[in-house]
Amino acid sequence: MTTLTLTLLAWFASQSASAADLVLDGIDVYGTERLTVDDADRRYGKSIREMVKLRSRDSKAAFKSSEALRERIEVTIRTEWGFAWSRLSFSDYYADGKHKAFVSVDVVESKDRPARLAFRPLPTGAVPDPGGLLAAWGRYMDLGWKLFKDGTLNVNHDSCLSFFCEWGAQTPELRKYEELFVAQAKDNKEALLKVMKEDKSPAKRSAAAYLLAYLPDANESARLLSDALDDPDLDVRSAALSVYADYAVHHKEVFLPITRLQAALDFPTADDRNKAMAVVAGMASNPVHRRFLILKMSDHVLRLMRSRQPAISDTAYAAMGILAGESFDRRDNVSWERWLERAQTQELAKPEVDGASSP
Repeated sequence: MTTLTLTLLAWFASQSASAADLVLDGIDVYGTERLTVDDADRRYGKSIREMVKLRSRDSKAAFKSSEALRERIEVTIRTEWGFAWSRLSFSDYYADGKHKAFVSVDVVESKDRPARLAFRPLPTGAVPDPGGLLAAWGRYMDLGWKLFKDGTLNVNHDSCLSFFCEWGAQTPELRKYEELFVAQAKDNKEALLKVMKEDKSPAKRSAAAYLLAYLPDANESARLLSDALDDPDLDVRSAALSVYADYAVHHKEVFLPITRLQAALDFPTADDRNKAMAVVAGMASNPVHRRFLILKMSDHVLRLMRSRQPAISDTAYAAMGILAGESFDRRDNVSWERWLERAQTQELAKPEVDGASSP
């Protein structure tokens, strides 16, 4: 299931619960062994719950106050523990008819900074919109959301005119945009790349990344989008990961930058890791990736399966179930570890096959 589909299903569920019902369902900590979940809840839980409470109020002022409180908590955590970086990653979802929130205290230790914060510096350029494509992408996305909320659209990929699409060509209006992107992405490839790498606006860089997925050669798109995984902004990285998730599910013949995706499983934010796990879940049924997944990624997937963050844990559990062909309880760490040990031993005993992913 792609990241857009998950978003849309969450929106459907939201219609049965109001924002005012939002309650904190849990806290997790990622990136350190020094700060435990219990410590984080005891020391910062009250402030985090106030942040969630403010966020549940349907007003711009309350949201602004919530974000200001979040920044204060992040600074406090970073200062008190000496972390190189910290962020409270917020997610909300609907379960049992209730609107729930989850907060991940994401941190990076100073010793891990070279590996986990190896992003490009913030771009400072002002690159022109090539052929008006970036503006057209914004209108396309706005129209898609409007039509979806009106009940006009579904979430399938039957109407895509390219290897990737957000909304497809389900209506004549959307089809015009899809045809525009397909027709002009190739001719504006270099300009879109320049926007993605150099423009100071994360929104423009993100739009450029999505538009590069409309190139006629999906393998070229996949290769070019790997640069977006180095972007300092989450939304730009998310654009690339969303495209890769679609490729992994719907176009298994496309070559994916698997070593870069391995690194993304340990990216600093829960949003990064959630989207990276969606790609891995799509890869899990592809025999081409099996060896690499087992030897290089499954240890970390098991770690993410034990996460308290529901979206990440659920996707990791699904990926491991597909890869292993087993249905152990997700809390049965012994059985999962034994399976992985056997699978790694078997893979190491096999000769490598040309064209298959390899460590």
